[in-house]
Amino acid sequence: MKNAFTQSIQQAISVLRADGIIAYPSDSIPGLGCLPHSKKALQKIINLKQRSSNKAFILLGTKRKHFDTWVETKWLDWIEEQKVSTNTTWVVPCKDIPHKLLTGHYDTIAIRFVKHPVVEALCETCGAITSTSINIESEKSLTHLSQLSLPFAQQIDYIIDCGDRFKEFESGKGSTIVDANSGNILRK
Repeated sequence: MKNAFTQSIQQAISVLRADGIIAYPSDSIPGLGCLPHSKKALQKIINLKQRSSNKAFILLGTKRKHFDTWVETKWLDWIEEQKVSTNTTWVVPCKDIPHKLLTGHYDTIAIRFVKHPVVEALCETCGAITSTSINIESEKSLTHLSQLSLPFAQQIDYIIDCGDRFKEFESGKGSTIVDANSGNILRK
């Protein structure tokens, strides 16, 4: 018999593969995400958050291979050399410019290596997943999935809420965002 965590992950993967969106815990704040190639799901997130389609999404992965489609090897090598211990999102040039719903009006893409059991389980099957904060664009981001309220929550296809089970993996604050080309910190 499968445990509740495994069943929850399998349900989330089914939703992602059906062009759905999920809410999930991560190493920073909870994420709202989908598969990066799903224009339908990305548009649903943009509409739900009431955000501009010019803004880019972050890609989360746990291994280099999760980013191979979007990022050249030299940038992945460079990120590994940085040995940053905090939750850091790196903005790097795209290998091939994907659809603009993913990257907004940029020719770069934001990626973050994540060590969180939920993200690890999702990426093991799906590869990289998108991430954005859970909120309407003009409102404060959620720091825990328990803060989800109706009707926002009803528009999310699946919510992976593990309660406090993985609390030690979560910082409760957004990641630092660094432009790899310039070294500039875009968000601290």
